[in-house]
Amino acid sequence: MYFDFVLLVMKCVAYLVATSALVPPAVLGQGTYFPPYLQRVGFSVVFGGAAYVLAAGDHRNGSGIATGMSIQFLPPSLVR
Repeated sequence: MYFDFVLLVMKCVAYLVATSALVPPAVLGQGTYFPPYLQRVGFSVVFGGAAYVLAAGDHRNGSGIATGMSIQFLPPSLVR
């Protein structure tokens, strides 16, 4: 039951980041930071892949992929 909720959240995050890759940064204005295009696409692909691994039933690897890649993608996006 818990992993079904986690899978749903991961799919929502992957879709949200994937759709943000379609939005040009100029729409948000000058004061808003937006991660680079490749970082947004890469994050959505990795999160989508981790959701697929979770859906396939491999809970340890799915959560490990999501955690590891989040740690790798998050710090560069926090530094301007």
